[in-house]
Amino acid sequence: THCGVANFWPSLSAAIGNNTPEIYIWRFAVALHNWYVFLDPLILYHHLLRHFAASSMSSSSSSVSTSKVIAARLTAFFKSASAFSLFLLTFVSSSDNFAVHEAGFVLWLVSASISMVFFAALWRYGGAPDVDHNTQDRRTWFWLRFFLASFFGLLIMA
Repeated sequence: THCGVANFWPSLSAAIGNNTPEIYIWRFAVALHNWYVFLDPLILYHHLLRHFAASSMSSSSSSVSTSKVIAARLTAFFKSASAFSLFLLTFVSSSDNFAVHEAGFVLWLVSASISMVFFAALWRYGGAPDVDHNTQDRRTWFWLRFFLASFFGLLIMA
């Protein structure tokens, strides 16, 4: 690719490279298509709060604990950082500013991984203790195993 990375699966952005006006059309189209990505952390935050509230209804306490709210906010923050870094990767190409492009890629890897782990842990351990977690457990552990496999793949690639 134009940034010196081996690209086994060609992408549209790698094919465009630095051709004008295609690069600006591509950036505009991505921005138009992904505006809702910035709504995702807000939806995630409210979804976690509803999950916590449902679990507190079944227990003796009537409100969501402050630590769960803070953890949900951290999860939403890292999800927002992930969305921002993906936009950074799109709008700042490696030929424009390699350091910023590289920082966006690293920020995306770290923030997306942290938000995924936080969400899985909060969903599993923030719920009601008397709920049958068989289906949720299987789904959560599947995604955690997928995350670990992806993480080790990243280490191997590095």
